[in-house]
Amino acid sequence: MSAGRILLVEDEQYLRDFHSMILREWGYEVALAHDGKHAIEILRAGSNFDFLVTDFNMPNMNGPELVRWVASWGPSFRAVVLFTSMFDDDYRVLELAREVQGKLPYHFVHKSEPRKLQTILK
Repeated sequence: MSAGRILLVEDEQYLRDFHSMILREWGYEVALAHDGKHAIEILRAGSNFDFLVTDFNMPNMNGPELVRWVASWGPSFRAVVLFTSMFDDDYRVLELAREVQGKLPYHFVHKSEPRKLQTILK
């Protein structure tokens, strides 16, 4: 039995492969998108997910733009995780957190803290 379904959004192929491997080892079913626009296509096609894990910096549509779309128009998730190498005191992270507060279960996870991600997904 799966621990849940995750839509993983990451533009760099090697990171997408690496993170999806770890998430699958943790027992999750993982679907992959290469940017925010691709993620929206998957979501609009009717796929349901428990979690959204997205990178911050991506071409075409970045993580914050995707999170804003999900907060306004998207489906509900048990958790939305912005997975990035930026620090949580970065003004862009703080601004996004203020915008989506109360609209969705949003979490910020630094890429150096994979155990924090695992804790959120449980």
